[in-house]
This record gives sequence, C-alpha cells and structure tokens, in this order.
Amino acid sequence: MSTKHTISKALANPAFPAEMRERIGWTISHHLVAPLAMTLDALLIIIGCLTATIAYHYETLGRLTELAPYVGLASITAVLFLAVGRNSGTYEVSQLLNLKLQIQRITARWSAVLLFLTALAFAMKVGSVFSRGATVSFAFFGILLLIGSRIGWRIFLANGVRKFSSRQVALISERGSAADAGILTALARHGLQPAQSFTLPTDTAGIEE
Repeated sequence: MSTKHTISKALANPAFPAEMRERIGWTISHHLVAPLAMTLDALLIIIGCLTATIAYHYETLGRLTELAPYVGLASITAVLFLAVGRNSGTYEVSQLLNLKLQIQRITARWSAVLLFLTALAFAMKVGSVFSRGATVSFAFFGILLLIGSRIGWRIFLANGVRKFSSRQVALISERGSAADAGILTALARHGLQPAQSFTLPTDTAGIEE
C-alpha cells in the first residue's frame, strides 16, 4: 500500500466524530458576543446610576429625588463608554477572555468618561443639578457592576460546555491528538467551529512506497 493511498484513505471520512461534536456543544453565534456585551454594559450603567441615586437620596434625605437628570447622565455615560470601548476592540471575544486587561481598560475608560462629563458639567454650569454624593456613588457602584460583568463574561466564555460558533474550519490532526492536546477547546474559544475532521495515521512505518 502506498503512502499516498494511506493518506487518501485517512482523509476519506469528512464527518466530524460524534464524541467531538458533543464536547463542543455549539449554542450561540460568536458574532453575537460583542453586541450582547455592549447591551449589558449599557443596562448596567443605567441601572447603576438609578440605583446609586435612589439609595443615596433615601439615605440622606429620606425621599426620592427627580430622576430625569440622572437618566440623562446615565445615557450619555453609556454612549461614550460604549463608543470608546467599541473603537478599541474591547468587546471582542479574545479581549473579553483577558480578565486582567479588561479590568485595567474599563477602569481607565470609566474614569476618563466621568472626568470628561464632570468638566463638561462645570463648563456648562449644570453641576448644581446633580448631587455630588449621588454622582460619586454612581461612579463607584458603576465600575463595580462593570467589573462584575467582565468576571461573568470570562467565566461564561471559558466554560467548556458553552462554545460559540462562527467560522467553520476543517481540522487536520494525527489520530488521537485533537482531544489530548485541547485543540477543540482552543478552537471554540476563538470562535472556530470544526465542520470536518481529517485524521492522519500516526505511524507510517512499514508502509510500502
């Protein structure tokens, strides 16, 4: 039997093994991760602002204050925060998996956005509309929520049960090496879905030319 014939026979079965498909368990598109992460950030910023404002005023004044200015503040903060994050690629899957880098970047971005809005409020002489205590509470509570979401995304994306389908690729490997080397896990974390598997023989000794 020739080497060429042996390799051709090894590549003849394009079906991806059932046990490998079960391990991957594709559930959601890889391309939906960024929009979902951005939507969650926007919701957390708005919820954080309103929660901090309500809690602060109930604690200090014993009553609820006008929330309309704070809704506007939260909306503007969310727009600026998401715009900067999207342009820097922070919401890509490969970036969301890097928890340390994510925490550093969102802390810097959050601080820059709030400082910009503070300077803008003073320049427009509308700072008196907002309670200083409420805005400081929003700053701290908001960053805690955002960091918490990054921890959640890191766990979710790294979970071996939940994978994300995207580009389909063909996997060519030696017999038994795909599962042992963690190739399937690595591909899934980068949004690659093996549609076909080609297994090459590991031992070609004794094969006739």
